[in-house]
Formats: sequence, C-alpha cells, structure tokens
Amino acid sequence: MAAPTNAALVKKALANSEPSTQGVMQTSRFDRSTSICDLSRSCRAFGPLHGVAKCAAANARHVPAAFFEENILAKIPQVLHEHINTAYPANVCLIGTVLPNGFAQITPRGSAMVFDDEHIALWERGKGTTTANLADGTPVTIFMRKPALREAGILPRGGILRLYGRAKIHKSGPVYEEIWNRLIEAEKKGDPEKKGYAVLVTIERAEDLAGQPLT
Repeated sequence: MAAPTNAALVKKALANSEPSTQGVMQTSRFDRSTSICDLSRSCRAFGPLHGVAKCAAANARHVPAAFFEENILAKIPQVLHEHINTAYPANVCLIGTVLPNGFAQITPRGSAMVFDDEHIALWERGKGTTTANLADGTPVTIFMRKPALREAGILPRGGILRLYGRAKIHKSGPVYEEIWNRLIEAEKKGDPEKKGYAVLVTIERAEDLAGQPLT
C-alpha cells in the first residue's frame, strides 16, 4: 500500500481539528435581534457563550444570532486569497482576541495566510498577551484593510475585510508542518529555531465593513 501523501495527511488532520464546542449552549432558535444581554441568564446557567465572558452581557449591543450559532462555516472568497496571503507588510492583517478583563487585544500578524477556503492559518512566535490568550476554541477576528480593493470594486466599502472564527492549536503534526512550510521568509527568519506553533482558525463568518456576508 502506498504511503499517504502530505496533502492526505493534512486533510485527515483537518477532519479531526475543528475547534470543540462541547458544552456550548445551542442558540440557533433565538431571534436574530437577540443580544448577549438577553442571553445573560442562559450564560450564567450554561457558562460562556462561545467564549463571551459573562461580564460582557451587561453592556452588550445587539448582535446577529449567527454569531452564536454552531456549525456555520463561511468560505473565504477566492478573489481575496492572494490579497490576504500578500498582505504583509503594506496591509498586514490585524488579529483580535478578547483579554480576560474584557478588553479587545489587537495585534498585527505577518504570518496570516489562507490555508484553504474555510481556514486562516497563523504562526505564533510571540510572547505577548495574544499568544498567551490563544487556545483551542478561542474566538478570533481577522481584519484587513487594503484601499486598492475598494478602488477595484472588490471590497467597495473601504477595502475592508473582517473574518470571524475559532482557533485550533497545532504544535506538531501535518497541519503544523504545512503551515510552517507556507510561511513567508520574513516570518521564518523571525523564528529561526522554530519555537513557535501553528494556529488554524476555522472561519464562521466573512463580512465587509457594513457587516454584509462575503460570497
């Protein structure tokens, strides 16, 4: 029997690597105007909703229920793949996570790349709060602004892209190796001893500046 190819190993690893949502409350039956405030009692009963801290419920604005629905994956439009992969350094992607104190932590990541239609990959080599905050299932926002995309009509609202998803950490294995192999040279030079690790973000929503889904 022939040995499995690297692509086959990656595909198999992906099938087993989606962030766990075990214990997360099902909320798809709520009205689309439902806010975190409306769900705060359920939050106390069942724990955080997809990683939203309980204390956020008090001042939450109304958000689409799609943010709380499970097993909804979005595709990253093909036309944007190359723009994301070449965003560094001029239009480097910003990565957002939520700190334990509720504040947003925003940091640039030159390693951000499209892994496939439904995943963004990162290489984490930092020692700051973003790296410390990442774990399996961590909600992650990826933000990119490229004015040329507005001028080209690809992202007419400011040339802005937002991707929302959940992280899965890979410290070994085929996905880890594949992300390292795809890294731009500048990122590899920043981690010559390969002490970092790979992060695969499963994208649940892709939208423009107005919050409209990208297709």
